[in-house]
Amino acid sequence: MITTEKQREQTNMQDESMDGGMDPEANGGVDGATGGGNNGQSEANKKARDKNGEKNGEKNSEKNGEKNATGPGASGSESGALRARKAREARGDAAPATPRVRAKCTTPLFQVHTLKHFLSYSRIPQIMENCVLDALSTNRRLDHMLIHGAPGCGSTLLARALIRDHAARRVVEIDALHGCEVAALCDAVERVADGGVLFIRHIELLDGACERFLMEVLGHMGNPTMNRIEPPKRPRERTGPGSAFDDAIAESARPIERPRAENAKRKEPKDPTDPKAPKVGASGFTLIGTAHITARIGYEMRTRFEHLFHLRDDPKGQRMATVRALRARNIRVDPSTLGILAKILGSLHDCAEQLVRAVMARAELDQIDSIDLETMFSIVTEDLPDRLPNEYYASALRRHLGMRRVDEITEAEVTRVSIETSWGDMATRTAFLTMIREDRVKSVAM
Repeated sequence: MITTEKQREQTNMQDESMDGGMDPEANGGVDGATGGGNNGQSEANKKARDKNGEKNGEKNSEKNGEKNATGPGASGSESGALRARKAREARGDAAPATPRVRAKCTTPLFQVHTLKHFLSYSRIPQIMENCVLDALSTNRRLDHMLIHGAPGCGSTLLARALIRDHAARRVVEIDALHGCEVAALCDAVERVADGGVLFIRHIELLDGACERFLMEVLGHMGNPTMNRIEPPKRPRERTGPGSAFDDAIAESARPIERPRAENAKRKEPKDPTDPKAPKVGASGFTLIGTAHITARIGYEMRTRFEHLFHLRDDPKGQRMATVRALRARNIRVDPSTLGILAKILGSLHDCAEQLVRAVMARAELDQIDSIDLETMFSIVTEDLPDRLPNEYYASALRRHLGMRRVDEITEAEVTRVSIETSWGDMATRTAFLTMIREDRVKSVAM
């Protein structure tokens, strides 16, 4: 009996082990009935994990390599940016633009939201702000203004800030540099006829027909401060109802209707009572113009403007604007570079935008966010001349020399001008050669 019971227990244990091996949930599958299937599956899972681990290890090593290459502790003959670029080229993928780079490419370099944002050491923005406050407080139109100065002085930025502060009902902007016809000018006047602002850039480039049209419109706007009727010189003349003087007053109070210019594209309506007929001077608008050479504007046209603002050279203000534009793009400028910035911006007109772009390009190439004196000098003498034409440097050299004629180049004069302007020897020498060549061409032509 004892032997039989022991044999029976052993038989039951074998049956349980057999049933457990055949249970898929117990041993992980049908192949695990003998135990060998379990080992096979574990080996397959191990191989898959090893492959995934190798891939993840390669990715992590590449990422760590890029971080170490671009980190502050990178060393060796190659820079961190160069090693990171080589690592990306080896993998065959392109470097995506960072959010900061995309912001630099899309946002404008210089922004002047209001007159207070315009950086200048003159009182012109304050005077313009007073004009705007006076017009708004008295509920009248803004005075006509002409803003002129050298290229790059900020006349367009200042004019747009003035228009934003005034908050006119409608604003029309025209650039005479691209051409302007009388028909387009007439349409613009009609659009801003009721308290709007007409902004004309490079107003000195308007032709004679457009200038005469503007003088006619501005001279008959019905402004009581400009077209005031003077009292009669003969006091004994009858001034009661029905007199000639009373008729003149009644006639002057009516809206003035004037035909369009002869070369206008649209046909003038035959019926003067037509609501589509242009009523020039029926209501007031404001004319704001910018110019570089006011001598090209006729005297009568200049007298139509009530304020003339001359934006003189302001290197300190341009330097502040340049530093602010770079700070907005996470690039810090060391205070030791302010001197060379003032020299460059004072000697080269309208170069602030190209200077900012050159600094941004150098910061991206060198992976730096701070510009010291050595880096700024390298940018000004090596990178900036590639962004500006040689004729630009030659024109600036003429102003620097006081229009003095130079027939030959001397090393002493090149060194002196290079130190005074911070252009660098190469750019200064090229400016001298370009200026001498231009003078010779003019002498041969004469």
